[in-house]
Amino acid sequence: MFCPTCGKSDQTENTYCRQCGEYLPDFESGGNMPKSPAEQFQMSLIFNVLSALAAVGMATALLIYHAGMEDVTPLIWSAISLFYVIGIWQTVSFFNNWKLRKRFIREEKFKKKGKGAETGRPEEPEEPELLLPEADPSHAVPSSVVEETTRELKKR
Repeated sequence: MFCPTCGKSDQTENTYCRQCGEYLPDFESGGNMPKSPAEQFQMSLIFNVLSALAAVGMATALLIYHAGMEDVTPLIWSAISLFYVIGIWQTVSFFNNWKLRKRFIREEKFKKKGKGAETGRPEEPEEPELLLPEADPSHAVPSSVVEETTRELKKR
């Protein structure tokens, strides 16, 4: 597969281009047009909101309907509790997905914005928290020590 943005060959579907970082959907899978990860995040957020509203709405409707009745079975109270728990779970899931989406979009902008025209490599990012700390070679083990240790182990 070739990247439609930069033309790099030998790519894998449903991953990102190894040169420019563009998402490469699998067009040959048939059916609907493949969704990018950003579109999948959006669908997940919409599902979280709708299911949370439906669960809380059902719990509230059951609570209002059975509020004046004296002889309500424990099954109804269990259903009301379960609907509220589902609503809370979907709300928490929404906020977790929202944070992930914000991070994903920030990394996507970094990938697209930080490309060097001459080398094809990313330039220095604007956000330093995305970088790993500088390597410290002072703790590296010299190769001679490792080779000698391996020779000693082979002799025993």
